[in-house]
Amino acid sequence: MIPILVLAPTWLAGIFLYGWLKPPVQGLYFSAALCLVTGLAGLAYARSRPVPAKTLAWPLVLLALSVTCLGGLRLSWDAPSTGPDGLLYYHEQPGTILTGLISAEPLYNSRSGTFRVDAREIRLEGMGENVPVNGAVYVRAPAVLEVKRGDLVRLTGTLTAPREISGEDFPYRDWLERQGIYTTMDFPRLTLLATDQDFFLARWFYRLNEQARQVVARFVPGEEGGLLSGILLGDKSGLSLQTRQDFTTSGLAHMLAVSGSNISIAIFLTTQALSRFVGRRTLIWLTLGVVLFYVLLVGFSPAVLRAGLMGGMALVGMLLGREYTGLAGLAGSALILTLWQPSILMDTGFQLSFMATLGLVLFSPAWQQPVRSWPLFLKTSLAGTLAAEAMILPLVIFYFHQVSLISVLANLLVLPVIEIIMVLGGLAVGSGLLLSWFSWPTLTFGGLTWLFLAYILVVVKFCASLPFASVHIPVFNPVWIFIYYLVLSGLLGWHRLGDTNRLKGKILHFAGSGAGLATAFLLALGIWTAVIIV
Repeated sequence: MIPILVLAPTWLAGIFLYGWLKPPVQGLYFSAALCLVTGLAGLAYARSRPVPAKTLAWPLVLLALSVTCLGGLRLSWDAPSTGPDGLLYYHEQPGTILTGLISAEPLYNSRSGTFRVDAREIRLEGMGENVPVNGAVYVRAPAVLEVKRGDLVRLTGTLTAPREISGEDFPYRDWLERQGIYTTMDFPRLTLLATDQDFFLARWFYRLNEQARQVVARFVPGEEGGLLSGILLGDKSGLSLQTRQDFTTSGLAHMLAVSGSNISIAIFLTTQALSRFVGRRTLIWLTLGVVLFYVLLVGFSPAVLRAGLMGGMALVGMLLGREYTGLAGLAGSALILTLWQPSILMDTGFQLSFMATLGLVLFSPAWQQPVRSWPLFLKTSLAGTLAAEAMILPLVIFYFHQVSLISVLANLLVLPVIEIIMVLGGLAVGSGLLLSWFSWPTLTFGGLTWLFLAYILVVVKFCASLPFASVHIPVFNPVWIFIYYLVLSGLLGWHRLGDTNRLKGKILHFAGSGAGLATAFLLALGIWTAVIIV
């Protein structure tokens, strides 16, 4: 357990620092080799003779630094190629003919459609034959040219680097780069070459997801159905822009994405349904299969992958008879995901999901202790909400320039019914897919789910309509993120000091006095003023 809690943070720090500072790659290779060799030599020396604990710490620090350098190197290896095998080589050359596969569901509005194309071959005007090429292109095309995921297309136009969209307060270029896309093509000439060319298993799961959305639209009408699709399947297209904004304003935007709670409920339902019929090992294997099935069904978003890996690691730990903790599972899932795709660390959804889960692991159990007399659902919801909100607050302000002042109230009103909606909604979708010829179970489950969904929409609209629901912060310097987490880490360390610690006793005495309260108020006022101004 301990090695993963050291290995993962140092690895993630290396990825982050390389993405931020962009140091020379040769220096990283040299530093990684030097730290690794020196650290191993120090450990070998420590094993050969007794040494003080302080002396043993230095080789471990050097090994940790080598892992940090390796994290930066892993991100450098993921950088797009600038040679003839990469798309960057062909930027700003008109008449480029690109052949590729549409790898994500296109999004359409009244004016245009956008979709991602994974490149396979490219040819310039005057070139005799196609050249194999790697990379992804974000294409914008007329809305009348409807294509779908899995189509093989030929695009003729000009490849360009992503440009910020004028007049829109949206980091378009950064959003594309976090998905590994460094090339765009606007309104090319498009030719459809073939359909259903993607991997058959991915195509089957996508069609199953589409059928599930159709079941929801049929048996849970209106925006309630759109909300159910967002909660169960991660599809927010059935919700209006105003409703989505209301969820953000009320601090409930996390409900519209598949998260760890979905995986937990899938595990719980599977174990409850099958525990009486199969043995323990068989039950664990079946539950692992259900988790994998659900992850494939809803898609490979960073938050879903993180939740699925944590659930899978917990089940594997049970299978092997090993102890599992949430902190080790979170660290392990982050390590595995960034080994596979290091740029996922820069994804907003992954950062919010990771930090919210970290808050639940670190703070939620401790914050439930002082309110033991409260009802279980109330103290669990309150502690979980406060823990998650405390960890994601600076990220929400930085990315969305908005902080909800009523998120705690909204979450307390909504969270108790979320699990009910997931269970009833899952039964409605499952019965609709399996028993479409005999739909009364789906009607029953769908009707009951609709009532709870309608309640959530009423709460969201009411909370969002309050005049003090949120505060807009137009400018938020990233340095405040580091200061915030530094202070939060200090508070966590202070909380873990023993109650008999003399320094902690003096601080508590001062905090309980009038001077302490006045100091805290002035300090908070000063910090908020600086955050808004700086």
